[in-house]
Amino acid sequence: MHRWGAASTWGVALALAGLVAGCGSHSTAGRAVVKAGDPGYALHQLAVARQSSTAAENEPTSLRKALPNYRYELGSTGRTVSFSDAVVVGSVARVEKGNGVIWRDDSDFTVVDYDDARADTRSAYVTMTVDRGLESIASATGTVTFRVVAPFQADPEEFVEGLAGLKRIAVVLTRDPDATASTPWRPIMGDSLIGVVNDDGTITWPALGPDGSRFEGDVTTRAALVDAALAPVVTEDVATR
Repeated sequence: MHRWGAASTWGVALALAGLVAGCGSHSTAGRAVVKAGDPGYALHQLAVARQSSTAAENEPTSLRKALPNYRYELGSTGRTVSFSDAVVVGSVARVEKGNGVIWRDDSDFTVVDYDDARADTRSAYVTMTVDRGLESIASATGTVTFRVVAPFQADPEEFVEGLAGLKRIAVVLTRDPDATASTPWRPIMGDSLIGVVNDDGTITWPALGPDGSRFEGDVTTRAALVDAALAPVVTEDVATR
């Protein structure tokens, strides 16, 4: 198997290992459903946040390598992990304002309203129908809800309304541990793997910014994404130190 350079391998291993943890939850009662706005605004804000992120070296290098059936064996640790846990294709049914959080450290925080000006982070909750679910959501019927963290530079109201303006989408999800969240699901790569499914079946990934076409490679349609996610498992050996 291909091995990455030692300088970045340990960081990759740590990032991957973090994806296998569990998740806490909070009540969803009283969340506000928002009206539909400009989806281009929300996806552009996610792209801006991604371009300023320092996490890229610990991310998959292609869409195929981001899927649940592409596994990474962590050297002598005996552990095998993946960047994601599920792929879902469907339509956005509703978007709600989730929690705002005032953080002091990872285990010391106060949950407030999404609109609270004191919030350090804010999460929107996207509920989508499941036309096709793969891996951990393969048996799901009806709907699935995932969360998206509003980028710090975005207008919180325009952002959540922009997510509500999305229609048919494809998402690559992981179980992301967060004691403040009411759902374990979140799109990988800083919420950037939210694909727009066009009328002709092609998929674009606007939140990836200018790297979208290179990243998706030959997985350019809904059918190709489903086929790639259903392909036999590939395991890549990642050296650790």
